[in-house]
Amino acid sequence: MLTLAINLERSTDRRAALEAQFDRVGRTFQRFPAIEPLEVETHPGLDARRFRSLHNRAILKGELGCALSHKRCLELFLDGSESLCLVFEDDVRFDDSTFPTLDATVEWLAAHPDVRWHCINLSSAYRRRFRDLAEINGRRLRRSWQFPLLTSALLWNREGAAAFLAHLEATRIHTPVDNQLRAMLSRSGLGLSFDRPPVGLTHVESVIAPGTGPRSHATSLRNGWYDLRRRVPVYGWALWNSFRG
Repeated sequence: MLTLAINLERSTDRRAALEAQFDRVGRTFQRFPAIEPLEVETHPGLDARRFRSLHNRAILKGELGCALSHKRCLELFLDGSESLCLVFEDDVRFDDSTFPTLDATVEWLAAHPDVRWHCINLSSAYRRRFRDLAEINGRRLRRSWQFPLLTSALLWNREGAAAFLAHLEATRIHTPVDNQLRAMLSRSGLGLSFDRPPVGLTHVESVIAPGTGPRSHATSLRNGWYDLRRRVPVYGWALWNSFRG
């Protein structure tokens, strides 16, 4: 299994913390230097107009860098021969049950080839529109028709990585990467997650994609309509797949 961890070159403290965590659990990883794009609004991989129409603002440099970093990780995965790929961001936190749960999940999926999937969110949960599949190490693995947000820890298979890259090629980046992944997987119904994520978070603000800062009340009201416009298709596909599945 290929294990990649996205980390900015200048974030040496996070890199050291990540290395210490992997050493503690006896695992190894390959560091992926996070992408910091020189161009943003004119980047060929970005649909800047669509982003503005969906979010009422321009994309942040960090948001684009985060999406491009995840995209490149999947390209590296498909360039190799591994059947699975773990992609971590550097804000993850492991405990003693993290990797035993991951190993048991991989074993269960291998034993149940009829369960089709593309990606598992390991660090975030969403408690609506799901169906439980199995009990694994005291956690419930579930099909998440409304895939959880946050991309801090993802497990991919090759079919899923190829599908997301094809999606990004066809539509370009037009929303933060976790929203774009949720939209694709809510449509396909091939996202999985856990009721209690096996990977925790350090709850520090992202360096690569920091928050947008405070907004005025008027802007928040306007963005309420933009939020609804973005979410309705996701809700619709998630409901449709939950009825079918």
